[in-house]
Amino acid sequence: MGLKGDKVVKIDCLLCGETITLPEYVDKEQYDGEVRCENCLGRLRVRLAGSKVRKYKVVSEPKAFTYVDLVKLAQQSRQESAEQ
Repeated sequence: MGLKGDKVVKIDCLLCGETITLPEYVDKEQYDGEVRCENCLGRLRVRLAGSKVRKYKVVSEPKAFTYVDLVKLAQQSRQESAEQ
């Protein structure tokens, strides 16, 4: 079983401008689904065909964070860093 497309596809977040690299599990040849910006946590709907972005738009803007949300995000980030 091969990879879901060898090409790296990047888009700019429509909310914050950060470059988003689509995850490896996304089928670069044909995909129609959501991706999340790791910078602002906004969600974008992306449609790919032939490893090219055909269309993308904002699905939801990031919500306002509570203190508990921020603590959870910090813990997740710390855990991910430790795993690397």
